[in-house]
Amino acid sequence: ARPLPDWPDSRPLRSWQEEATEAVRAHTATSFLASATPAAGKTTFGLHIAHRMLSAGFVSRVVVAGPTTHICRQWAADAARYGIDLEPNRPNAAGPGPRARHGVAVTYATLAAGPGVHRRRCAELPTLLIADEPHHMGELASWGRSTQAAFERARFRLLLSGTPFRSDNSPIPWV
Repeated sequence: ARPLPDWPDSRPLRSWQEEATEAVRAHTATSFLASATPAAGKTTFGLHIAHRMLSAGFVSRVVVAGPTTHICRQWAADAARYGIDLEPNRPNAAGPGPRARHGVAVTYATLAAGPGVHRRRCAELPTLLIADEPHHMGELASWGRSTQAAFERARFRLLLSGTPFRSDNSPIPWV
């Protein structure tokens, strides 16, 4: 993937984002949950972590998993503001994503329909999974099982949620 520009000075992080960035840096496990209220800046935080990990060479691919195609398009548009090139809503039939891009933004339903495509690419390239609103995945539900299968070998998994629980009390993968 092509190199990234520096993180823009015009986009400083909020104090909670700075603290959470340091917590991710100090975190020794491969999964991290950041829970914040709506409009708190979870997307910016996630993209900042992706930018740092891509720039450092810790990962060479980012996959954003979200509940809807609209949200996936939003992630790709927001990522572009920081030089991160994510292909939104790439169908599984087209493969895991071109290596010239930094990654993809796909729905949980897309992952459920073809976890093997993503599992293979995850095995080939160090991957950051950003799971947006992971409460949509139940550990025993198809979205949860398929996302776990696709990203069990991810270098790092960042879960971003305003709702870090499920109403049916089933576990959320990696939480």
